[in-house]
Amino acid sequence: MVEANIGRFGPYVKHDGTFKSIPKTEDVHDITLTRAVELLAEKNATGGAGRSLGIHADDKRPVAVHNGRYGPYVKHGKINATIPPSIDPDKITLEEALELLATKTAKSGKAAKYGKTAAKPQKRGKPSTTRKAAKPVNGARKKKPAAKSGKRKTG
Repeated sequence: MVEANIGRFGPYVKHDGTFKSIPKTEDVHDITLTRAVELLAEKNATGGAGRSLGIHADDKRPVAVHNGRYGPYVKHGKINATIPPSIDPDKITLEEALELLATKTAKSGKAAKYGKTAAKPQKRGKPSTTRKAAKPVNGARKKKPAAKSGKRKTG
């Protein structure tokens, strides 16, 4: 059963637990069964994998173009690089994508090799041996010395 409905995040079509948003250019009341099937097939065809550009030469991981919430981007491993408006996401090449990823890696300072992190520098210096005094337990307080009574000396 294919269902068209309006939900918390806008209009959608649903089939077998798979949801696909209906574009804003279309009305939920005018969606036909064939159009709903097209939208659901579109969702299953991409599967979140995006369009593959090829394999990165260094680590043999795939480089792909995705269409995200904030526009098109290139993804390689855990690094995402936004595709600028001057480049058409449908015509981007692997070389252009690698340049964008290299620029993003240089700006963010993340290591190019995944899973390996740089060693953190150790703190130098003498370890502290002074300790803070323990706080009193159960409301115990130090007693103040009694004030001296008597006459003032003038001098």
